Amino acid sequence: MWRAIVLLLLCSLTFLAGLGGPAITDSDEAFYAESAREMVATGDWITPHFNDQERFQKPILFYWLIAATYALAGISETTARVWSALSGVGLVLVTFAAGRRWYGDGPGFIAGAITATSFGVFWMARQSLPDLPVTFFIITATWAAIEAVAAEPGSLEAGNPGSLDAGFRRRWVLVSAAAMALGLLTKGPVAVVLPIGIAALVVLWERRGRRGHPWLPIGLGDVVAACLVFVVIAAPWFAAVTMVHGVEYLVRFFVGENIERFATSRYNEPRSIFFYVPIVLGGLVPWTPFLLLWVAPLARLLRGRRRLAPIEIRLGLWALVPFVFYSISMGKQPRYVLPCLTPVAILLGASLWRYLKPVQPAPRDALWTAAGMTMGAIVALVGVLVLRARVMLTAVDPGWSPAGSYVMIACGLVSIGAALTMSPRIALTTLTGAAAATLLALQSSVLSLGRPEPVEVVAGVVRAQGSDLTVCTCGAFTRNLVFYAHHPTLVGEKDEDAQRLLEQQGRALVVLDDAMLSRIERATGRTFVRLVEVPYLNTNALRTDDLINPDPERKIQRIVLVRNR
Repeated sequence: MWRAIVLLLLCSLTFLAGLGGPAITDSDEAFYAESAREMVATGDWITPHFNDQERFQKPILFYWLIAATYALAGISETTARVWSALSGVGLVLVTFAAGRRWYGDGPGFIAGAITATSFGVFWMARQSLPDLPVTFFIITATWAAIEAVAAEPGSLEAGNPGSLDAGFRRRWVLVSAAAMALGLLTKGPVAVVLPIGIAALVVLWERRGRRGHPWLPIGLGDVVAACLVFVVIAAPWFAAVTMVHGVEYLVRFFVGENIERFATSRYNEPRSIFFYVPIVLGGLVPWTPFLLLWVAPLARLLRGRRRLAPIEIRLGLWALVPFVFYSISMGKQPRYVLPCLTPVAILLGASLWRYLKPVQPAPRDALWTAAGMTMGAIVALVGVLVLRARVMLTAVDPGWSPAGSYVMIACGLVSIGAALTMSPRIALTTLTGAAAATLLALQSSVLSLGRPEPVEVVAGVVRAQGSDLTVCTCGAFTRNLVFYAHHPTLVGEKDEDAQRLLEQQGRALVVLDDAMLSRIERATGRTFVRLVEVPYLNTNALRTDDLINPDPERKIQRIVLVRNR
């Protein structure tokens, strides 16, 4: 019980503290925050709308959750993001529960702590996006499906894969079906494909060559009950939206938004098949160096001196299936591969636990020490890079403080010292605290710049101009301005788009960068009224190279709001 409480406290720091600090970003996050706001405003809970236009790209559940929170607690950045943060909490608890069941309390607890303090989960828990909620449902469905159809770890070697109680398996089947249905309503069919694919491979592996044992240890009645649960949860909204928009919606969603997104480059530029290798490694930061602990076991495995345990095979398949699935997809986005992190965290938690078990003092392990020191070095380096980027951060937030950078550097140095001098148990506790403090410092020093943010300043001026006008965004705030201005916007991409609006007869406001405005003024021979001008740094789009080589001229835009008359 105390372990779960500690994990909840850890999650409250890494996922919930300062959740509403940054403004809604000019990214996909704005789609969900604004669509839920329009759902509350219009009272249409069947068809999502964004910018007063129907939005069919994703199913309904995530919109419902945010809209319901808006209705109960008001519209804010916190209420827009709270379900992503709570999904992160749920993911940590499910990881802890699965690791505890398969390896014991200690490994499960470490796996949960890794998940709560890994950069990938932290980053997604603080954005109003459906990716972490659907990951929670996928992980829950996968774990439940494996529990329902797989052999017991102990009985597998004894040749008795069907010894689990039928009622026990049925409950897991129903949990898996419910989670898959909720995942389908959150993001799409991937929430069904991945759990079933992983469970099927586990069954095939564990029952290979075992004659006389049923391939599927659940009965037809269990399958029927699971299908019924799935349909009862998932079907009503799909039926309702089909009644409103026709069968064409189903074709557009399942074929266009899923099959074409997976198999074609219509939605995303093609990326290398190795694209997700650095993404998974980066998502585990700062715990990535502890993968070094797998070097010796893998070497023994390759030499035939070690065999994989049944649980290791399950977790390996669990991590491998989504990794391969998304790697062969044409439509790659970093956040898609989140379902890989849970099985990796459980395996890593089990590896770390082995260093904490000895009661008698043991010689310091070189790999453990090297991994801990590398983790500390990474944390300190992040602090140094953020400090190096102060030239950009202070340009958009004159009140920016380097305190967060110093906290990260200090956490890195403490981690190095802990790895060198402390026992593994105390060192691991110290490293976990340092990881949590680092994420909080990163949030406060980079992701949460001074309020009001540029988009809020511009939106305030837009609202003050009245409602009888056309608003166009070109190159900035193309998605999040509507959330703050509460006014439909047109999106332009080229100089000609902005120029056309500025030359129209009716009143128009255009948001664009000063370089584009200068080109338009030269082309038209006119000088337009500048209502407000703000420096803008899109922190959501910052990359490591931007911190290594900070270039304000390249990364900071001068955003101008102009009117045509």
